Amino acid sequence: NVNLSLNTNNFSLEPGFKNDWNPFARHMLPRVLAIPINETAVGHYRVTQPFLELEAAGQVLGNLSFHTPSDIELERQSPDVIILQGRYSDSAVNEVERVRNSSRAFRIFELDDYVIDVPKKNAHVRKSIVGVEQIVRCAIGLCDRVVVSTQPLADALKGMHDDIRVVPNMLAPHLWTGLSSQRRTSRKPRVGWGGGTSHDGDLAIIADVVRLLADEVEWVFFGMCPPALKPYVHEFHPAVGLQAYPAKLASLNLDLALAPLEFHIFNDCKSNLRLLEY
Repeated sequence: NVNLSLNTNNFSLEPGFKNDWNPFARHMLPRVLAIPINETAVGHYRVTQPFLELEAAGQVLGNLSFHTPSDIELERQSPDVIILQGRYSDSAVNEVERVRNSSRAFRIFELDDYVIDVPKKNAHVRKSIVGVEQIVRCAIGLCDRVVVSTQPLADALKGMHDDIRVVPNMLAPHLWTGLSSQRRTSRKPRVGWGGGTSHDGDLAIIADVVRLLADEVEWVFFGMCPPALKPYVHEFHPAVGLQAYPAKLASLNLDLALAPLEFHIFNDCKSNLRLLEY
């Protein structure tokens, strides 16, 4: 029984992020195994939520998993499509190769950023892997299709694969509808920015502006604020979880929201996700 665990001897149910229930003896819908890179952020936007939307619309059946299934698990699930997100480390490529050798499924390589060239001030550069371009080429070559978030990213990867599709980032309606945000709630304009720890280089672009306008506007930073700018910031709000993020962003009551990006191919390939959120 595919619902029972292979790792115990007491007929326990198989735990997992999302295991489907299929009442049909044969496949009536495409079976998808989606393997997001993480539980929030890019994993949510690019894999988890799109999968849930397709499933709710009755277009697919399948599983969500945060680990690459073993050969036996792959055969047990027998997916028609496997989505592999952000597999650009040596060990991850080995997993992609194992999947190719042990499953007949159509393999999709999902990538949201141009990880081959990361800005030097981006905190993620510390996690960059030597020879990452060759690793990405290898991983992409092991898959049947590549899905990316923007046309510039598709152009940057041109030549690595002959089937690259662009699927833009979108927002989940249940998280982003019904929110309210007020304007002119303060004597001074509330000017804000929201983002994660990887934007030091982007914020450096507006650092002088933040300092010069500190007495004229209320600077509101959400998620991260460089130590050098904290004396000039009126409010700082720490990061929150994905489910609480939209309501928190709305509650900042910003009159003007900023999304600075330094000139770099990594940023050229990024999507307009932050603008959609604003």
